Amino acid sequence: MSAAVPPLEAPTREQVVAAIEDNLFALAPHYRLLPDAETGDDAAGLWAVTSVGFPFFNSVFRTRVESADADAAVARLVARARRRRVPLLWWTGPQTRPATLGDELLRHGFARDADAPGMALDLARLAAAAPGAEELEVERVGDRRTLETWVRTFASGFGIEPEFERPWVDWLAAIGLGAEAPFEHLLAHHRGLPVATVSTLSAAGVAGIYNVATVPAARRRGWGREATRRALERARARGERWAILHASRMGVRIYRSLGFREHCRVGIYFWSD
Repeated sequence: MSAAVPPLEAPTREQVVAAIEDNLFALAPHYRLLPDAETGDDAAGLWAVTSVGFPFFNSVFRTRVESADADAAVARLVARARRRRVPLLWWTGPQTRPATLGDELLRHGFARDADAPGMALDLARLAAAAPGAEELEVERVGDRRTLETWVRTFASGFGIEPEFERPWVDWLAAIGLGAEAPFEHLLAHHRGLPVATVSTLSAAGVAGIYNVATVPAARRRGWGREATRRALERARARGERWAILHASRMGVRIYRSLGFREHCRVGIYFWSD
């Protein structure tokens, strides 16, 4: 857990909404560890553009500019991505300025990829395990070999091309796998086979849930839910009080069953030349 920001204890709704975005923004500094990374926190926003041609590795996390400057800010970052020949993701949310930035992104050729519910959970209200959940074995990823298995499982769950597995391994290994690292990755096994993944990012006073994936052959058995619940239990044991996530449409029902509630919306826009 980050020592700089104490865990949220009894937050207002505004503080919860801010944490939902700020935990995501905490990813940005780690992009400096990616190949040939350019990063910035400037008039264009909080951003990173790399040489990896996978959208997530080229992201704009926060934008707070005047309406008159939005066109130029978007154009500058699109130009960077075009020079690198990589796609670009642009995240928007309650803190985005101007509020009409989405319209500007559409004018620059972005497509609205998703409108993800920003959800939060008071960990004191975490739901109990479902029947049969004890069949799932969960291990913390603590070495590169296990990380490679974790990435293969994660990539299978999300349909990520094999060519992008190595950048994920290298990046997560560079961020760190030790107890003091900001991320904790869990790999779930059922009957000896890896079936699901989840990551927890301790930042902005909350535990952020990311990378929840289940391999296609093991879906609809509750393994993704249980892996997430175990990660939340571990976060609570470390002293975290609240957890946040940015849900996919398919995941909303599962996260609600764990106790998460929606507090805001996070827009995700995608650009490719």
